[in-house]
Amino acid sequence: MTGTVGYADPEAVAPSLASFGVPVLPEAREQLLTRVRTAVVLPLLVSLVVHLVFFVSYWLPETDAFPAHDWWLTQLSPLASEAVTSAGRAQVEVQADQLGMGGELLLLCAVALLVLARHPRRLGQRAVVVPAALGTVVGLAVVAAVLVGPQPAEKALGVLLVGVWVGAAAYAGVYSLLLDLDPSRRRRWRNGVPVLAAYVIVAPVPTAVGRALFGHELREAAAALRGNTEVLRLAALNPGPTLLLYLSGVLVGVSVWLAYQCWPLRRDTTMLTRVGLLVLALMTTAAVGSAAAGAAQRRAEQLRVESPARTVRFGCGSAQLETGERVGEPARTLVITGLTCRSVTTFEGYEQRSTQTLPDSISPVTVRTPEGRRLTGRVVSAQYGDVLVLAATSRLDTGADQVLALRVEDASVLWHFSCATSDRLRLRFARVPGGDDPGRGHLTEGERRPWVVARCGDRTLRLDPATGVTAG
Repeated sequence: MTGTVGYADPEAVAPSLASFGVPVLPEAREQLLTRVRTAVVLPLLVSLVVHLVFFVSYWLPETDAFPAHDWWLTQLSPLASEAVTSAGRAQVEVQADQLGMGGELLLLCAVALLVLARHPRRLGQRAVVVPAALGTVVGLAVVAAVLVGPQPAEKALGVLLVGVWVGAAAYAGVYSLLLDLDPSRRRRWRNGVPVLAAYVIVAPVPTAVGRALFGHELREAAAALRGNTEVLRLAALNPGPTLLLYLSGVLVGVSVWLAYQCWPLRRDTTMLTRVGLLVLALMTTAAVGSAAAGAAQRRAEQLRVESPARTVRFGCGSAQLETGERVGEPARTLVITGLTCRSVTTFEGYEQRSTQTLPDSISPVTVRTPEGRRLTGRVVSAQYGDVLVLAATSRLDTGADQVLALRVEDASVLWHFSCATSDRLRLRFARVPGGDDPGRGHLTEGERRPWVVARCGDRTLRLDPATGVTAG
């Protein structure tokens, strides 16, 4: 008995045998090629994003205030390399216990995988298998090291991303043997523009690139300010140098994009234009980078040695302290903060050293000398060597009724004085080492040694600035 098989569509393509897993129909084959191209890009995207997170975290130390900052870095650490992102320095504790070579090798394999897949004719179609296989081995080794190491749950997200990396690379490697990957098309100006636009818009990335290339000193100054808990923690993000560093980072990105447009070199009319634009971009980058480097260096020196009271206005006031005569010694400043102006913080340059909470407010304070002269300034003080004497108030009308003496080094209270009666306190400071200044109450009237002259009602007392001991 014999029979025949008919087709509903006489023009349908007859079935034929093909390689395992590779469809024959053009539409299905194109869909598979699209998936393979996506798989080729995915490992580089994973490695690059992780390294950018660590790179920005290192070169912009100000970002450590980001919520769960250390948690993110710890989770992503299996994919990161300290040598690439942070000049070989560990940013979180877990990085100190790992080699970091795994993340570096995965990044290199991801780059090689993309280049070989986009240009299959250079080393042959099967060359894609090499970085895919090597990356798979490295990824599995990284996962194994995490699992046998301490507290693997702290790196669970990193392990998951390594799994994505390995899966995509293996998929691309296998299908590179079964498919003829189309070579990359001719460069067009729109190629790479979305990536460049994203790079420019996400401002911390080009700013970090600018600091890495032209602002090492400013990065170190910013790192020194991370311990500031009161004010000035973000002082390194000064608009002037930061804008120049951002622009230099943007120009670096533009130069890379133009270099991408020029590669591979070919002989046509547009190539000369592309090369010319690349040269112009590099020259502009060098010029802007030089200006950024100078501005960053000056700002870093300012943060290290100058008093913030010269350029920053503090709500409760500040007092610049006298320092030694050594060249380059950081200026010391007492900054008053808090809702009731009772917190005092000492700074060397812009770096916070210590913070204390005083029993009474020291700003604003209304003070008169024993002779009735009203003193100027929100903070009334005088420095005697390592001791800073200040007028303080516990009154609603800000009239001075207390005297506090602080140690300059750490702002701790050395002694405290107040009138026994409810009379308003009057003050002047005699023999101040910095010289007389009547407007500030620094006034000597025959005293032969340093005194804090306090008047309570009809009684005038002389207080030793170092100890607070009275002398009639």
